[in-house]
Amino acid sequence: VNQINISADLNCGFELACQWRNNTAGEDSGDFLITSNVRVANHFNIIPSRNNSDELFAYTHGPFDGMQKATLISNTISCQLGGGTLTFWYYRTGDSATLEVCVRQPPGSLNTADLRCFPVFPKNYAHQWLFNAVEFPPLTQPFEVLLIRSNYIQPFDIIAIDDIFYDAALCGKSCLLRKFSNREKIFI
Repeated sequence: VNQINISADLNCGFELACQWRNNTAGEDSGDFLITSNVRVANHFNIIPSRNNSDELFAYTHGPFDGMQKATLISNTISCQLGGGTLTFWYYRTGDSATLEVCVRQPPGSLNTADLRCFPVFPKNYAHQWLFNAVEFPPLTQPFEVLLIRSNYIQPFDIIAIDDIFYDAALCGKSCLLRKFSNREKIFI
């Protein structure tokens, strides 16, 4: 798994390979799939937010009725200086489905206590693409961002996600050099 070097590495419109992946640790019962069109129970289609024939988006639904979960996970981010913002567009078809944006520290942890989650949905059940922004606090240790979708009933509860953008000043080699140079000044 690649590490994120600049925040734009997490930007994803799903037309090209992205720095996001489905959870493979066995915590999920579903996956996010990539498409340009998904039919919702013979009622209507979800199409891309920008009616561009080349546009793709990620969506998830459950293979059976009942409690299910699908998680999209970012590659590891070393740390974030100051706050950060994750924005994306989502489409929600049912009112029982939930979507949370979570920060997981340390990366890969299966302990739910290591998740800090932010719910996405307002009380809006419109069948249209909606914009969402989540602000993160400064994060000084490595972390992953997770988009977790759960509590849905097949076939009516579908969540689609598109145009993910992450904006933050990330720690890097310059951050580590600054830490070491500060330590030298302290000990002199």
